[in-house]
Amino acid sequence: MATFEEQVEGLTSLSIDSSSAPTQTELTQFLTDGASEVINAMPRRLKLLCATEDTFNSLAVGSEPEDLKSGQVLSVIRIDGAGTYQPCREIPSSLRGRASDSDDMNAATTTDPVYYIYNGKLNALPTGGSCKYLEVNKPTVAFGDDSMDDSLTAFPLEYEYLIPLYASMKSLQNAMGNKTSDLPADITFPSIPVAPSTPSFDTGAISVSSSPPTYTSPVFSTPTLASVNDLTLPVTPTAPTLSAQSVTITGTAPVYVGPSYSKIDTYIDTDEDVELAQAKLQEVSGQVQDSLNRFNDSNAEYQAKLQKDIQDAQLSDANEARKLQKYSSEVQTYSAEVTARVQEWVNEEWTQKFQKYQQDYSGRLQEHGSNLQSALNVFNKENTIFQNELQEKIQEAKNQQTKDSAEYSATLQRYSSETQGYSAEVNKSVQDFSTKLQKHTTDYGWLQSQYQQLSADYQRGIQLLRGGPAPQ
Repeated sequence: MATFEEQVEGLTSLSIDSSSAPTQTELTQFLTDGASEVINAMPRRLKLLCATEDTFNSLAVGSEPEDLKSGQVLSVIRIDGAGTYQPCREIPSSLRGRASDSDDMNAATTTDPVYYIYNGKLNALPTGGSCKYLEVNKPTVAFGDDSMDDSLTAFPLEYEYLIPLYASMKSLQNAMGNKTSDLPADITFPSIPVAPSTPSFDTGAISVSSSPPTYTSPVFSTPTLASVNDLTLPVTPTAPTLSAQSVTITGTAPVYVGPSYSKIDTYIDTDEDVELAQAKLQEVSGQVQDSLNRFNDSNAEYQAKLQKDIQDAQLSDANEARKLQKYSSEVQTYSAEVTARVQEWVNEEWTQKFQKYQQDYSGRLQEHGSNLQSALNVFNKENTIFQNELQEKIQEAKNQQTKDSAEYSATLQRYSSETQGYSAEVNKSVQDFSTKLQKHTTDYGWLQSQYQQLSADYQRGIQLLRGGPAPQ
């Protein structure tokens, strides 16, 4: 079976070693990050395959036996007085005092134990009992591995292909960001030949009136990314005040929290690192969609809790139920408006300006290549005029009937040869620069196209993993 490194090399056509872009160390990090992201996207039934069971004695994990590894606790059980493991229900850490109070209606018992996470540690009530918990493992994947078996107890084989896909996307981003070092250096031109001094002819001095032309290389101007306006979200609806003591709202309405793109301007305006900025733009686009997915997941969970609260209210107080029904409608409207505004912002604000920036950058590369050729054409034209005048002066020098005529003619011939050699070197330098620039443009375009294809395959796989329809 091909190793992860071999799979990434096959998908990206990159040759990965200790000094490449990316390096094998960076590839290991990409693979590990990809495995973590795939596990995070799994439904609970698949996360159970990636979890291990540990024990503790109703003490905060971190004291005995160890710290939480990933923070994704799938279940907790506690042994009761009869030797039976009872499932623990999760409570917010803010209710730990009430759960410890035997007189409280929500008090934890040996047959109805609870658990909560506080300060990064796991706790169970009542205290003093033997407990077990299932926690999702944090994988470590090396570039030389050929499967996940060495990192996790079990991993769904049908989704293992997403890990090298993720690492391939990050490797392509790394290669695009490293493209700056592949750009050809500034053109170095030879020294302009020095014209020989004119001797004193008996019949009058002859001199070349014009100077040899100098090639002036055009300057490449990097485009500026248009200002991206902030995303404006609606106000989160306010939960109603309920008078019935037996009716409570157990959840909290979700709030959309988007990523930060503040570093992009620094990459472009200060560091002038265009490739790294483009890679960061792609990353932020993915984070926007991921933030929206997390918001929708949280909203779905909150709606389920709210519907249960409404049902409880209907059983106890019809007036309170109507308040909760109205609040539920407001939350649904708020969720729909958040999704619409994020999508509208991505389509009309983010995507359009990012695509225009890419088009401007590609257009300016092509324009720079055209300007190079135009400058070379001007140089060649001026050089032709200079050479013609020089040949005329050489012929005039040959016709001079003085003792210095032959020596000066030979000097001018040597000078003519030197200027022709200078012209040939200038042409070769410009041609080499243009060839390297075109190859850089072609290579970058291929990396970008391959990234987009792999990204589409990866997003399709993640959507299937989450149980939703594959994107078209």
